Amino acid sequence: MASNVEQTYQERILKVLIYIQNNLDKELSLEELSNVAFFSPFHFHRIFTALTGESTQSYIRRLRLERATRDLTYTDLPIVKISDRAGYDTQQSFHRAFKETYHTTPKSFRDQHQQGISKSFLNKKEKEKSDIVTIETIEPLTIAFVRHVGPYSGVIQAWFQLIAEVGVNIVSSENTQKISIAHDSPEITERDKLRYDACITLNEIPDFKAKGQVGIQTLQGGKYAVITHYGSLDNIEKTYRILFGLWLPQSGYEPADYPNFMIHRKMPIQTPAEQLVTDIYLPLK
Repeated sequence: MASNVEQTYQERILKVLIYIQNNLDKELSLEELSNVAFFSPFHFHRIFTALTGESTQSYIRRLRLERATRDLTYTDLPIVKISDRAGYDTQQSFHRAFKETYHTTPKSFRDQHQQGISKSFLNKKEKEKSDIVTIETIEPLTIAFVRHVGPYSGVIQAWFQLIAEVGVNIVSSENTQKISIAHDSPEITERDKLRYDACITLNEIPDFKAKGQVGIQTLQGGKYAVITHYGSLDNIEKTYRILFGLWLPQSGYEPADYPNFMIHRKMPIQTPAEQLVTDIYLPLK
């Protein structure tokens, strides 16, 4: 079991990770991030690196490059604009960093991945299912969460940790929404760096405060595309393909700059896989 001091450090670094996630377009200085964590800049740099395995600079650069892959795949933004959003002063430096990381140029990556999406239209059955996507406008949602970093096959541990911290009755309550956020694509991000948040709404515990491994974050309100997946989560990629590969390109919308998430109508670790019902929410501009 982690000591109280260790839990406090984890809590403070988790606040920084959420701050970075929500402010990727800003100039994020070491001093600004250390203020979020309430550490001195010198000690913060060492603590962040020790707990995450990456320096703040490397972590921010990686998230911006991974966002660039989504921009290349799902938007028509010019590459020069994507380069600027990724924090590079010149297109040449962006091309160089992108190729070093993904072993291809931004243009080739876009051509390959957008072509891959267009091929999904050949599947008539899936095309028919794209009609079941609906548009919802939601209010911001404040959630408690435990973050898992590593292969998605291990995310169940985050749910067990969340249950241990807030109680099984709270998590299982019908008044509590069970939400998961898979921040990264296994096709892009190294398996040991994949981020997953096991989350619950705070209807039953409105005064809950972040502690240890349990953080607090807010899901952005606004317009979302929603599609429902029935059955095992092992097959959910097919439903994502309908949403991203069929519906999105012909919808007239572009994805917004914050994470998509899933609402589990039935608790995955308490329900047979074939009985699961999962709503996928894709934020829209």
